[in-house]
Amino acid sequence: MTRHMYDGSFLYRILGEFVETCGFMYNNTKYLNLGVIFGGKDLGKLYDITLEDEKDTLFVKVRGFFKEEDAKVYLSEFQTMVNTIDPSNYTLIVDAREQEPVEKNVMGDIIAVLNIYLRAKFKKLIIVNPTSQTLKKQVEKCVKEVDFKGTFVCSLEEAYNL
Repeated sequence: MTRHMYDGSFLYRILGEFVETCGFMYNNTKYLNLGVIFGGKDLGKLYDITLEDEKDTLFVKVRGFFKEEDAKVYLSEFQTMVNTIDPSNYTLIVDAREQEPVEKNVMGDIIAVLNIYLRAKFKKLIIVNPTSQTLKKQVEKCVKEVDFKGTFVCSLEEAYNL
């Protein structure tokens, strides 16, 4: 696979951990991802943002344990991608099945993320429910605080079939 840089690479210093944000194009698809680098070791990506032009879909996969700092970097990267498209022509699918419950101080960031999803005015907004029942309850609490007009589904297949 040939990697073509889409939006450059940036290193952010966050609590002693390095967060590497890479953007690239592959097969006419734009990708952004976040990986945590510590001591030269990749500890795994917390999210991928993929623009699937052929499906008119912006696909986001979130996984792992988000800290407050991670949420802020995610918000910035998500907004960067959204600024390159007309969201009203796209469906946003957020796959949260592998995301872990968050600390209480991150709940406000979940609300901020939901509001950004809404303000972007996507054609459709679909969230695949997290597997974690604790996180699912956290998200449900946040959804009650915003006038959320998205759809929650149980599987990725269901999301793409809506």
